[in-house]
Amino acid sequence: ESSPTATAARSPAARASTDLPFRVIAVPWAITSVPGMRDKSCVRSSVIPETHFARFTTPKYQNDNPLQRALIRRFVARLGLMFLDACPVTSVLEVGCGQGFVLGWLSERFPSTRFVGVELSADDLAQCAREFPRIETCCGSAYDLGRLTGQHFDLVLCAEVLEHLDRPLAALDQMLALSPSQLILTVPHEPWF
Repeated sequence: ESSPTATAARSPAARASTDLPFRVIAVPWAITSVPGMRDKSCVRSSVIPETHFARFTTPKYQNDNPLQRALIRRFVARLGLMFLDACPVTSVLEVGCGQGFVLGWLSERFPSTRFVGVELSADDLAQCAREFPRIETCCGSAYDLGRLTGQHFDLVLCAEVLEHLDRPLAALDQMLALSPSQLILTVPHEPWF
């Protein structure tokens, strides 16, 4: 069995990122804990309630399929664990925040953290702002994050977005240009989710 670091080292992005100011970790889908993590029971036991799903108009979150909801809950809980592992975090940028499903969930659990969401869809961003007024919203493209230059982000999060982009490396370059302390990237684990 390979370690997360060894797994990351084999990927093209990891090989190209050996000089990055943060660590690259590949997290296997079935992972339940990462060695050295502090107690994360507050996130692991924090089940996303049905009322959270009801705040969104996206078909993915309106689907009542219990298996799909369980997978979404597991995914967000694991993102929460990675978020805690990145702590201390005082500022977070999510690139491609959509209507704020992940960022909203985090913002309600970490009220002293500044959250900023970038989204191309003005309608999704308006929904995010209505549901989560603490989140600073910015309408824009993952390919052009220049308007955020000069702002410091301890963590940049890009969840389930890169697979939709024609030029994911260009978007990654934009995220890296912001010089975040840490970066969390996720893509779907096909064909499971």
